[in-house]
Amino acid sequence: MVLELNKVQKELPPRLLVADDEQSVLKVYTDILAPNNGVKESLELSDLRSQLFGNEDPQQKEVEYEITTCQQAQDVVDKVTESLQKEKPYSVVFLDVRMPPGQDGIWAAEKIRHLDPNVGIVIVTGFSDHGLDEISQRVMPRDKLLYLKKPFSPEEILQITASFSEKWSIEQALKNRTAELESSLEILQKTQDHMIQTERLTALGELVAGISHEINTPLGISFTAISHLQNQARQLTELLKIGKLSRSAMERLLNDIVSSSDLVYGNLERATQLIQSFKAVSVDQTSQQKRKFNLRTYLDEIFSSLRPKFKNTQHEVNIECPENLIIDSYPGIISQIITNFVVNSLTHGFAKGTSGAISIKVISSPDWIKMVYQDDGLGLDQETKKRIFEPFFTTARDQDGSGLGMHIVYNLITQELGGSVQCESEPGEGVSFTIKIPL
Repeated sequence: MVLELNKVQKELPPRLLVADDEQSVLKVYTDILAPNNGVKESLELSDLRSQLFGNEDPQQKEVEYEITTCQQAQDVVDKVTESLQKEKPYSVVFLDVRMPPGQDGIWAAEKIRHLDPNVGIVIVTGFSDHGLDEISQRVMPRDKLLYLKKPFSPEEILQITASFSEKWSIEQALKNRTAELESSLEILQKTQDHMIQTERLTALGELVAGISHEINTPLGISFTAISHLQNQARQLTELLKIGKLSRSAMERLLNDIVSSSDLVYGNLERATQLIQSFKAVSVDQTSQQKRKFNLRTYLDEIFSSLRPKFKNTQHEVNIECPENLIIDSYPGIISQIITNFVVNSLTHGFAKGTSGAISIKVISSPDWIKMVYQDDGLGLDQETKKRIFEPFFTTARDQDGSGLGMHIVYNLITQELGGSVQCESEPGEGVSFTIKIPL
């Protein structure tokens, strides 16, 4: 705070505005608040300054005020308006109540307060035209308003100015710090959103590549089977034309045609299922829209789209979820969460060349669902478990691990879905993630 205050004072020294219709009174203010502006300080005022602030207070000696004076209420309002336009606001305004002709100091104070809620206002008067309660109601807030009756002493002016100016400087420093923090938070939020989007697109790219490769197999088999089917159909046609179609040849060709047709149908059906799963998952991952969906069906589609990642493994997947569980949530977010869990298990959980088991168990109530994701892999030590949701923390740096997967999962669950997630694990005993999501 001291550093911020010094910064504000250095960049924007306290500026004072003094308004009184008598020039002699304005000179008194100037003599008290700026005694060293080309004129040697009087012995009396020097003694007073020493009594107030001591001889060994270098900070107080360094305080300098930039003073502006005027003699009419309208001029006061104009000066404050100009100062705000130039981004050089006043810290304290001293206002005499009676400043004929025209409006008085109370009117000016009301106008100033609407223009600048931060400036300290000191109402100075030698009469009782307006009571303190009346002024306080007209010029809020009270903590930035002071009522001072003439005659006043120099020490009063010095103390009031120092107090209001310091308070103003602190508030300016807090305002600047708050703006900096808000800006930093905005940058962090944008960075986090970018990280999530990047992770989502990366996962989608891998999904596209995996599904494309996976679809090639049934399509290739279908193409080969159709080619064979065409040849068998041609042979059947030729034998019929020349009248040499025996019963045994016909039965052989028909059996081949039926077998080839079944093979084509089965592989095209498999390709269709893969495409449908990919379409459902990929659309949700890119749109992130909330909708009603069958959770069990959607979990099956997620693992169907992840089939390429299990292609060369012996891992088993078990899903326990009510068949007719319909929820109103964000399927794309749930897909990304499950995908990151699976990738984490395949990358970190299972030793290369071993087989393992992954399971998801869903428990539901009218107000929430609980999903427990488990694998029976290597498990985590206490330090890894403690830091698993930290950004950029990874145990697979040599495998190009970014350390963002679990951090993104945590943010998606807690911020996007408003839920909670807990990790339980012991070395050699696998890992368990318990997610609770409000509906």
